[in-house]
Amino acid sequence: MAPVPDEGERRAQDAGGISPWPHWLPMLGRMAVAVFSVLTLNGCVPKAPSAVQAPQSTIPQAAPEMEPETRGGPHLQGTSSPVTLPTVQPTQCSLLAASPLEMLSTPIASYEIVNAYPHDPLAFTQGLLFADGFLYESTGLYGQSTVRQVNLETGEVVRETHLSPDLFGEGLTLHDGCLIQLTWQSRIGLVYNLVSFDTMSPTTFTYPTEGWGLTTDGHLLIMSDGTATLRYLHPMTFNLVREQDVWTEQGVVTMLNELEYVHGEIWANVWQTERIARIDPTTGRVKAWIDLSGLTQRMSGGAQVDVLNGIAHDADQDRIFVTGKLWPAVFEIRVVE
Repeated sequence: MAPVPDEGERRAQDAGGISPWPHWLPMLGRMAVAVFSVLTLNGCVPKAPSAVQAPQSTIPQAAPEMEPETRGGPHLQGTSSPVTLPTVQPTQCSLLAASPLEMLSTPIASYEIVNAYPHDPLAFTQGLLFADGFLYESTGLYGQSTVRQVNLETGEVVRETHLSPDLFGEGLTLHDGCLIQLTWQSRIGLVYNLVSFDTMSPTTFTYPTEGWGLTTDGHLLIMSDGTATLRYLHPMTFNLVREQDVWTEQGVVTMLNELEYVHGEIWANVWQTERIARIDPTTGRVKAWIDLSGLTQRMSGGAQVDVLNGIAHDADQDRIFVTGKLWPAVFEIRVVE
């Protein structure tokens, strides 16, 4: 059977003339469309979420439920032992290898270590902030979760309060004189007085997702739940104000964990990676990555450490502190653009 002429060929034939373009040109156009479609389906052609409606493939799915041994790590027992801190010289870390497409689209910054401070190696860090000369920390694991005030220089726990054994502590932020803490799968938030650590009214609040990271822009609370979606909550009613997907040109960024608000950006640990995402709170776009490769390897004394998790910003002196779960050190770093 002879091939069916395309629309251009039919029009030329109807006019009684010869097609105005070579017979192979329509076929070439169809091939180009097919190749572009294949590249798009395989992620080779970058695309950002639409400002009006995100494509179906970019809608984040709920994070799968995980056993404590997976998300929360082992249930540790024992007491803290002396840990040798790494000898610190201001050194620059090499950049993590990235694809040419990623290098073009999202800048990747490095870091220098400015200082290292002792940290409780049994603290399963889930939230971290700096205020009035102290670190404030939320730790996790069932039966071991706390909120604590920590002396930065010595690592000493100045005061702490323990959560109910059935609660797994998560993100922590400070807003209007109150410490606000999330829990993992209980979907309950807790509110404390910063000075006394007494619970405030309302003592608790609820939310419909898992609780992972928490910070504030000074007006709203900003919460992560392990997906690519940030949730903005009213700090008094805890009602949802808006949601925002976090994305790069390669797609949405899931597993957003501990959060910190730094110079008008949301900084987010990405669970099970050594990167921090610097997020534009207006658009949700990742403006840059901070590659912290090598920090875990700096732990000495054979310490059992877990993933990078914990960002704190000293706004008065413009210092950045990072740590991780079961890390024996808190590092002050300087970002190298």
